Amino acid sequence: MNLILFISALIQSLLSSKLDQLGRPLLLQLEHLLTSTQFIASNSLSIFYSTALQLAADPNQLAFDLN
Repeated sequence: MNLILFISALIQSLLSSKLDQLGRPLLLQLEHLLTSTQFIASNSLSIFYSTALQLAADPNQLAFDLN
């Protein structure tokens, strides 16, 4: 549970930084998922953690071409 709280705090920190319009809603959904679930498989947790770290390094990574 402490790791979930840590990742939630990390996401809050990312939300306070400058994110594009697509990145912010995705982070909000990720935070909701992390705080609303009681169990996350360890392999899924590593994916969420990796994504959060990638966003911290480059928030524009989630810019998709929707055309």
